[in-house]
Amino acid sequence: MARVWRYLPYAAAWVTWKHRNNKVFNNVVPEVRKMKLEIKALSWYWCGIWGGRNGYRFRDLVVNWEGVLAGTVTAGVAATGIG
Repeated sequence: MARVWRYLPYAAAWVTWKHRNNKVFNNVVPEVRKMKLEIKALSWYWCGIWGGRNGYRFRDLVVNWEGVLAGTVTAGVAATGIG
């Protein structure tokens, strides 16, 4: 899942900009928890055409973000704990 690292800065910038605009124009207070999940989801979506993502589920990325990005989690094992 090292490819996620390529998209991460762009996803973070996009989500930050979107939430900033929502605050400025709609006076909606951004929630960091939602922003983090949205960054993960956007990175995941942008990796959709990459074949290396096939063995992972989005839940793997959410439950064990650090492990998946570090490559210490085997595909499909992060969320379930079974191989």
